[in-house]
Amino acid sequence: MSDDSNYIPPFVLPLPTIYNYSQFISNLVVLRNKYDPKVTSSKYFDELTVEDTKISKLSLFVPKKIYDDISITKVSSGFLQARLTNKMISINKETVSFVRKSLLKKICDLKSKKYELKSFYKKISSEDLNNLETFFDIEPPKEIFSSSSLYQIYSFLKERTEINEGFEAEISCLEYQYLSFLNRFLKENSHKISDKCITLEDKVRIFCLLRFDKNQKNLEVYHKRYLYAEIFVYFRMGKIMEIKNLFRENLEFFSHISNEFDKMFVEWYEFPQKRKNIRAKSMIMHDKLKTENCDAFRLFFHRLMAQLDILKCDSIVLNTFEDFLWFELINFEFINSRKKIISLFASLP
Repeated sequence: MSDDSNYIPPFVLPLPTIYNYSQFISNLVVLRNKYDPKVTSSKYFDELTVEDTKISKLSLFVPKKIYDDISITKVSSGFLQARLTNKMISINKETVSFVRKSLLKKICDLKSKKYELKSFYKKISSEDLNNLETFFDIEPPKEIFSSSSLYQIYSFLKERTEINEGFEAEISCLEYQYLSFLNRFLKENSHKISDKCITLEDKVRIFCLLRFDKNQKNLEVYHKRYLYAEIFVYFRMGKIMEIKNLFRENLEFFSHISNEFDKMFVEWYEFPQKRKNIRAKSMIMHDKLKTENCDAFRLFFHRLMAQLDILKCDSIVLNTFEDFLWFELINFEFINSRKKIISLFASLP
């Protein structure tokens, strides 16, 4: 071998022995720098030219592509990004397909309904219309209503064809509703009843005994009956004749024990011109009975005849919205007129 000063031995990288990740990265960096055209230690290849043509063009020197630093984080991130991209593309395709199928199904349903509606209109004749009118004029069965109150309101509105001066029709509807409630209550509690309920008097007597507690509101008892409670039930149902019969059958109680309550009530109900005097008497009696913690139903009637505030009435007497409405209507009936009540709303838009 000649002693040539320009001779450069070939670069040979020994077989790497990788002990850890850092050493492996360092060896890769050394290898990259060795063959990088921008980082070369070969003076021979830097100066070698043939007729001003770089040796690289003769394929004797091939520049190496510059790569970024290799890291596990970048590799895993790239792999994850590719997976996510493919997943999103798949979801997008499925969504578009689902929306397209749903729209097509909806369009088909609408077209089908439109066709059926057109066919139905074509089949309708004058005879069919007459049948429809006849059907709507038929009384609906009571069973289709969710409650008896709704059925009674429906019946009232159907029969309500004229507007009268007073509230007689509305009061009658609420009174009949209470009678229905009484019958339903007795039917639901039939297992507690030993006596036969044939007449209305029997029903009212047993109803009061089951529904009201004498110890709760100091109800006055006469021959095992709550007479004031029975009067209220009759009055709530609009049964004035039954109240008069009750007064006659228990004349001793009402005329002597109750300070002629029967006479005062009948005059108040039948003679409006006497209500002014009766009002003063009832107010005095009301204040007296209130301090004695007396029968709640007796106190109610004196409050009614004295025209006192209904909101202070005991809840055992008026405990439903229908009771409250009925009380207000009978007060309007006795005191005011429908025209006067309507005039109160004349200023409203």
